[in-house]
Amino acid sequence: SGGRSLDYTITEFPFFSALLGDLHPHVMALPFGLLALALAFDAFHWDGVWWQAHRWRILASALILGSLFFLNTWDFPTYAAIFIAALGLGMVRYAGGVSREVWKRLIAIGASVLVLAVVLFMPFYVTFRSQASGLLPVSTVYSQPLHLFIFWGPFILLLLGFLLVAWREGFSGSLWGRGPKLLVVLLTLGPFILWALVALVLNARGSEQGTAPANVARKLLFLVPWLVLVPVALVGLMRRLKEGSAGYALLLLLAALLLTMAVELFFIRDTFGTRMNTVFKFYYQAWLLLSVSCAFGLAWLVERWPVRAAARSGAGLWLLVSIGLIAVALIYPVASLTTETRSFQGRGTLDGLSFVAASSPHEYEAQRWLQTQVRGTPVIVEAVGGQYSPYARVSARTGLPTVIGWPGHESQWRGSDRLFRGRPEDVDAIYKSEDSSLVRKLLAKYNVSYVYVGDLERAKYGAQVLDKFSSNFPVAFANQGVAIYAVKDGLARAQKVAGR
Repeated sequence: SGGRSLDYTITEFPFFSALLGDLHPHVMALPFGLLALALAFDAFHWDGVWWQAHRWRILASALILGSLFFLNTWDFPTYAAIFIAALGLGMVRYAGGVSREVWKRLIAIGASVLVLAVVLFMPFYVTFRSQASGLLPVSTVYSQPLHLFIFWGPFILLLLGFLLVAWREGFSGSLWGRGPKLLVVLLTLGPFILWALVALVLNARGSEQGTAPANVARKLLFLVPWLVLVPVALVGLMRRLKEGSAGYALLLLLAALLLTMAVELFFIRDTFGTRMNTVFKFYYQAWLLLSVSCAFGLAWLVERWPVRAAARSGAGLWLLVSIGLIAVALIYPVASLTTETRSFQGRGTLDGLSFVAASSPHEYEAQRWLQTQVRGTPVIVEAVGGQYSPYARVSARTGLPTVIGWPGHESQWRGSDRLFRGRPEDVDAIYKSEDSSLVRKLLAKYNVSYVYVGDLERAKYGAQVLDKFSSNFPVAFANQGVAIYAVKDGLARAQKVAGR
């Protein structure tokens, strides 16, 4: 279908994040997500008494869940839902079944946690502006089975074994009435039915986000693995609820299955207009949930199976293949770590600019001069260009403000270019224009104190820029490869501000 069956998505997992060393929100929120899971596990074991007995736990839970919205907004709905579900299931365990009193306490405590989670971070919400602009159906793209296996392969046999045993050998489920049957249907078929209705309505209205009736059957066929595993996980959870830890692990596994199914049905519309970020963020959460639940599931299964009996049965083969899959998956951490660090042959350092000193000594010297000799935070100007490139390197390495960094990223994070529109063109004019009055006017417009001319500026604007600035501005710093020119008006303003 013209390439529409493939889509660009990001599939990241914690080890890759650590190796990349890129401190994005999903990485910063990772320890808080683990702490949220620990608090949910604690809530799963609350004794079901009224909220006054758990006021400090409620406050701690609200603080951690609220911090997730602040750190990485995508995490809040998932971990809040897990917390509320764990709290409710724990109450059912202690009450011996579902009752009006259980619902009353769940609503009271759950609402208290969620309201506090918002109130504690109210200053953030006052100025928060989301780029999300709606929820849309995933119409014609599908995750490729091979890609799914490559990414989720280490977990597949572990979760299958855990689910199968939990489902087959559990309790009778006497804690539950008729409600579970409806719950199984809603969680399993509800998302697909909702997707089909929305997609067909959009198709009838001529929207490109809609889908033809023929694709509905195809999507249903594609979702068969989830339509089997989700009810098995839910039934296993119900049957294992009295066991405590096993029930909680199955709750996490169920949440992971629902997340991975959800990204095949819907995506959150953002700046990119695709499901790239939706897959990225929810896969990251699902990886964490499966890591915890499958690790527990492996230990739980091994503990239940006598070694000799397991060796003589299919359980032994399952365990052997599972260990084999994990071993194969561990090739990546070892190989990538060795490759990225060049087998640790270099000298260890905490200096993040040591690579600059090795590759561009003159750039390093100039940027160190800005770090150590410049007072305050005067504005600098440097070449402007595309993202994921050396452009904006001076401001990034020194912490000094610049006229414009990566325009693409600025637009992405601000939602539009309204606040910086015209800045890239002005920077180009500063370097390229032969009109000295225009150059001075633009430098004054942005309160620029220093003009940086290095390898990148000469490569983009030509060596003649050196002549232009040399004849109009004093040299503040110079070496064989870099010249930094002082703009007296901007420098005077910056020093005045710094002296306050």
